[in-house]
Amino acid sequence: MNRHKKLAFIVAPFLAIGGYIAADYYDRSQVDKKRYHSLKVEGQCNIDRGPCLLKGAGLVVEYTVKGELTNIEANHELTTAAIGMSGDSDRNPYNLTPKADQKNWTIPTLTFKDSTSNDGTVRLVVTAEDHIFFSEFSNTQ
Repeated sequence: MNRHKKLAFIVAPFLAIGGYIAADYYDRSQVDKKRYHSLKVEGQCNIDRGPCLLKGAGLVVEYTVKGELTNIEANHELTTAAIGMSGDSDRNPYNLTPKADQKNWTIPTLTFKDSTSNDGTVRLVVTAEDHIFFSEFSNTQ
């Protein structure tokens, strides 16, 4: 066996281990990039007249206000859901309460709708399977 083959046998295990570690770091950095998604309003959004449809990264959320209840319904199970209005920057978002199937979430509208927030801009954040989805939309989009 010549010296090139000997060197190859000595170096190969180190290259394999180094490649494995580098691939793991690369994979983790790619996963972190895909964790945050924006939900965009589809079509017309007028909360007073009907539901607003929000879509992004495979998640579809229907936002409705019926009487004194605000409801969101998703096509996948959600882990958490929170809502806030613009102008409430000094306050924490309000958590919605899930139904049994984790796809429907509700909150009394008066809980988060403050008199200081007259422009009707809603901030919505939901999480599903370690992914965070966020949206900010107004009543008349």
